[in-house]
Amino acid sequence: MKPVPLRPRPEWGTIPREPASYGRSHLGLPLEVWLPRGECRLLIHAAIHGEEPETTYALSRALRQLTGPSAHTAVVLAANPDGLIRGTRGNARGVDLNRNFPSRDWRPGTVTHRSTIEDESEILLSTGSAPASEPETRALLSLIADLAPKAVVALHAPLACIDDAHDTP
Repeated sequence: MKPVPLRPRPEWGTIPREPASYGRSHLGLPLEVWLPRGECRLLIHAAIHGEEPETTYALSRALRQLTGPSAHTAVVLAANPDGLIRGTRGNARGVDLNRNFPSRDWRPGTVTHRSTIEDESEILLSTGSAPASEPETRALLSLIADLAPKAVVALHAPLACIDDAHDTP
C-alpha cells in the first residue's frame, strides 16, 4: 500500500477529515478516533493524562500533515478530554484513567503522582470504584475490541523514555 502523501505546510491548520465517535466522556464530551483506510494494525492514543497536552499536539500535528487516512493506524487525540480541558491528570471525577483498566493488579483506592519530575509523588487520584468504572476507560476498551489492533501505543509526557514490557529493565 502506498504511503499517504503530505499536505503543503500552509494547509496544516486543520485535520483534513472528520473523526468517528467511539463514546462520550464523563462530562459528555465526544471521544473521537481517526480511523485508518484499511485494517487497523496500530492504535495510538494520547492524553489519557490530561496534564500531558503535548501528546495531543504531537499526534495532531502528524494528522494535519497527512492528505488522508493512514493505511493501518487509528489515532485518538484525547483519551481523557475532560482532564485535557481542565489540565488535570485524572478525568472529571478525579480518576487516573491509566489505573482504571481491568488488570491482574488493579486495586481500589488511591494512587499518587507528581506534578513535575522533581516533585514528590504525593498528589492523590482514585483508581475508580471498580475496574473500567469510567466511561472513558470503557469506551477505549470497546474501541480496542472493535478495531483489534496488533498493538496499542499510549503516548505520555514528560519522562522522555520508551517503556516496553518486553525490553525495559
